[in-house]
Amino acid sequence: MRKLFFITLAVLAVAFAAPSKAHAIEPTPETELVESGELLAHGDRVVQNQRRRRQQNRNRNQRQGDMARVQIMLVHATNGLPGMDPELSRFAPHLRHLSYDNYQLLTRRRARMSVDGERTFELVGDRTITVSLLSKGAERARLRVQMYRGDQRLIDTTVAVNRNGTFIVAGPRHNDGVIVMPITVSY
Repeated sequence: MRKLFFITLAVLAVAFAAPSKAHAIEPTPETELVESGELLAHGDRVVQNQRRRRQQNRNRNQRQGDMARVQIMLVHATNGLPGMDPELSRFAPHLRHLSYDNYQLLTRRRARMSVDGERTFELVGDRTITVSLLSKGAERARLRVQMYRGDQRLIDTTVAVNRNGTFIVAGPRHNDGVIVMPITVSY
């Protein structure tokens, strides 16, 4: 039975490896022209689709104008059992410079803002943070960040952030640690 199986496989392999002349199609100059013309037409369609997508992206960006997305993450940094919330892995090299060894994401706040717009976000306790988008260029945006406890201003700073970049503000004490806020500007 085994010999028959191997012989059958060998015959099939030979049959598929060496097709007979009756089944082979020889290209003629006419079929080569048709195939190359079809390839050129296909290539032209690909290029046209790429151009159309680029123009659609430009139009979308113009409609969005001076809009940017701002994200604030509230991170509780403490000492104790070393650990890093998996959501914070991209910030780990920067957070490790702080004098804490445990970082847990508490919440994430997002907003769409236009130039000269501002948003206020609630923090822990009676604290708030106000972010103002001062300007937005091709390479970076300028933000004003103000933190308040009630009516008392704790922080008032202006930063330039690379496009789709993040900066980190270490904030108020919370329980046995501190609140750290990576702030990301995307556009």
